[in-house]
Amino acid sequence: METRLSLTLRQVLWIILVVILLAVGFTLAIFFLGQRSGFNLALSATPSLVPTATMPALPKAMTATPKPLPVEQITLTDDSATQFLQDQLAQAGSEAPIQVQRVSFTAENVSLSGSLDYLEYQGMLNITGLPVVTGKKLHFQLIEVTLDGAVLPEVLYPTVEQQIDSLFEQLLTGYELQKIELGPGWMTLTVLKP
Repeated sequence: METRLSLTLRQVLWIILVVILLAVGFTLAIFFLGQRSGFNLALSATPSLVPTATMPALPKAMTATPKPLPVEQITLTDDSATQFLQDQLAQAGSEAPIQVQRVSFTAENVSLSGSLDYLEYQGMLNITGLPVVTGKKLHFQLIEVTLDGAVLPEVLYPTVEQQIDSLFEQLLTGYELQKIELGPGWMTLTVLKP
C-alpha cells in the first residue's frame, strides 16, 4: 500500500514561505551573535577602549615651542662704526662712491661725513638718517643728504640708502635684527643668532 501525499498549491507556497523565514531567522541570529562576539573580542584585545580604574596615566603633552634663539647685543661707538665703514669701503676699492671720514651717533639720528665721487656729484658729503628695522634687517632711512652744504635731491636717496644698507648687511650677516637703540656716541643692535 502506497501512501500518497497530496498537497495543494497553497500548502506548497506556505511551506516554502516558512522555510525561507526560518533560513532568514537563522542567518540573522548568526550574524548578530557574530557581531556581538566580534565586538567583545575587539574590546578584550584593545585594553585602551575598556575603561578601567588602573589605566596608566597618559604622558605629558609635548609642545611644538622651539628653543628660544640666543639674544645678542652689538654696540657700535662712533669710532668703531667709523673704522668698520672705512674698512668695508677700502675692500670695495675705487668702486665705492662714498668715502666715510666720521660716523656720529646721537639719541635722534646717525650722521656720516665724508666725500662723494659719483657721476657729476663730487665734494664733501654729510648724510643724516635713522636706522630702522625692516624685515629683520637694518635699513638706513635718510633724513637729509648735503654735498658741499647744498641739499641733494631726494631722487638720489634710494641709491645712497642702498649703499649704506649693504655695508650694514655685511656686519649683520647671519643675524636677525630685533631692535635698534641710539644714544650719544653709540648704537646698540639687539639681534638673534639663528
